[in-house]
Amino acid sequence: MAPPQARRGRRPQPPAVPGGYQARVGWLLRINRLYGRDESASIAADFGRRFGGTGLQRPVGEPTISRWETGRRPVSHVVLRGYEDLLGLPAQILVAVADAARPVDDGPGPASRDAGTEQRTEDLLYQAVDGAVMAGGDWTDLTGGLLAAPRIVLFPRDTWSGLAERLLAEMVIAESTGWLQRIEALQRLLRHPHGRPAVIRAVGDLIRDGTNQVFVDPLTLLESVGHPEATGHLLRQIADPTNEHARRGAWCSAAEKIRRGHFSPAELNFLSRQATDLLTGEAPHPGCRVAAAELLRQTRGDVASKFTGVLRKAADDDAVTRHVLRRGRMAAAEAAATVIERLAGHAVSRLPREGLAEDPLLEVLLDEMLFHPQVSRRLLAAQFIEATPYRPLIAGALVAELGRCSASSPALACAILQALSTVGDPEARTLVQKLVLATGIPPEVTEAAAWSLGHLRGESPVAFWSTALARQLGNTPVGPSALSLSSARGLVYGLGVSRNTAMLRRLSSSAAGEPAVRTAAAWWLRTPRAVLDSTGR
Repeated sequence: MAPPQARRGRRPQPPAVPGGYQARVGWLLRINRLYGRDESASIAADFGRRFGGTGLQRPVGEPTISRWETGRRPVSHVVLRGYEDLLGLPAQILVAVADAARPVDDGPGPASRDAGTEQRTEDLLYQAVDGAVMAGGDWTDLTGGLLAAPRIVLFPRDTWSGLAERLLAEMVIAESTGWLQRIEALQRLLRHPHGRPAVIRAVGDLIRDGTNQVFVDPLTLLESVGHPEATGHLLRQIADPTNEHARRGAWCSAAEKIRRGHFSPAELNFLSRQATDLLTGEAPHPGCRVAAAELLRQTRGDVASKFTGVLRKAADDDAVTRHVLRRGRMAAAEAAATVIERLAGHAVSRLPREGLAEDPLLEVLLDEMLFHPQVSRRLLAAQFIEATPYRPLIAGALVAELGRCSASSPALACAILQALSTVGDPEARTLVQKLVLATGIPPEVTEAAAWSLGHLRGESPVAFWSTALARQLGNTPVGPSALSLSSARGLVYGLGVSRNTAMLRRLSSSAAGEPAVRTAAAWWLRTPRAVLDSTGR
């Protein structure tokens, strides 16, 4: 599940205020209880009594509900699953988002080592190794069981590598809750003494493979890892990237990794020089510019002071760079506030029941989803909204906003398209398809639209895919541009997610076709059946 446009990222450390981790999880519970399908759940006392039938096995009082939902009491997996069960939510949707948002150093402890857990771990291990279908919840249980046994020995020793490679292969094409479950499973392996080197090696192998189609996700997985080998993979992709997509992924990861203190002074100096060169060089991809500017903003008081004059010129030449350097956002404060107020007002006013005049935390999430320079923050904010009754309301408002800004504000349009691939409804596909086919809009918007279709809810007709590919690969004196080729690859990614095997075969075998498209289609066709079946819709 990963447009190279930085579709997703790896769990950022949430800010302390506003809306720290516990407050955000509490908000997730509160909004679902008050505005979900079950109106009777809005009475806290009645809702609390129902917990006797959940894994908690006892009713709770209204004060406990209040403390959970205001972040004054930590919420366990048992409580999260209780809300899912009582509110009729998809299994694991709250658990997965809460785990993704949890600060890395405060991750949930390993599963208990009772006989039942050990037997399920063993069964799932055989299931994964034998190439059977693995659901997202299976990976959660397997990696939790392995983490509970740090001295476990798997034979043969390359079993660890096989697990890491398969899980990584599933993660890069999974979506929604299934993607969150798999990236959390990879994080558990990274916390295991034997799993960590296997995952880092698997990521290194994948991002060095020029035929690979997804680079941002594997690279951002390394954001939370301070291991020198993980840092080395990232720095090499900045200095000598496998391709442009790998370059974007490396910059996205570096911008997040730098605040975790993973780089030495020499590495910080190298990154600052590379970022300065990028901002003053020949038209880098906007995603790289944003990430480089954010990296320099974070290092300005440390090693970047020598680049002050260069940064001033870069800020004068590009408005988005200027806003990132000055305030850590991709737009001016007033412009961003206008969009946020419009979206939040639309959603709050259309909730199924009265109760809210405004929702400050929703506004914080909208700000992060659309204007934060770091990919991980944008994605995590979208995933929070996706897991609430706000999702369809925000989806509709985003479509209207996209219609206003697709040509005039490419940075905002790209952020909206990325958000729609998480929160959007099938109705959004009509506009997104039009943007793929349109002329006269910024090429980075076309690219973002092409990649967003893969995980946007709904389906596109076969005729659209053929027409869109022909448009992106149309005859020009110098051939397709780099962004047009990336757009075409994004379209092939969408065909793969929808499992359009017939069209993938035609594209991969076309002797007259564009080599990059043939490679992209062939990548999907050689993806193991177990991986496809485990991640299918």
